[in-house]
Amino acid sequence: MVNDNGTARPVSLYDSGIASAFMTMESNHRGYAVHQVGGFDKHQMKNVFNLSPEIEPIAILVIGKQANPESLTDESLKARETSTRARKEISELIIARD
Repeated sequence: MVNDNGTARPVSLYDSGIASAFMTMESNHRGYAVHQVGGFDKHQMKNVFNLSPEIEPIAILVIGKQANPESLTDESLKARETSTRARKEISELIIARD
C-alpha cells in the first residue's frame, strides 16, 4: 500500500474497507450473496496470482448466487442456513461514558 513514489498510503486500508462494504451492498442489491474472507494464506495468494511485491492482499470477496438451502444434503448445514438469526442488543456492543 504505497504511492507511485514508494511512500506509504496510510488510508489505503480504510479505502479498501469502504470499497468492500459498498461492493457488498451493491451485490446484495443485485441479488448476489457475498462472503468476505480475511483469513487466507496471503503468501500463497501472491504466488498463485503472480502479484508484484508492492501488492498486499488484504481480503477476498466471494460473490455468487446463493443456492436454496433445501438443496443441501448435510442436515446440520441445512439447519444452520434456515435457523433464525440472532443479533446482540446494541447495549452489548456499545460502551458509553460521560
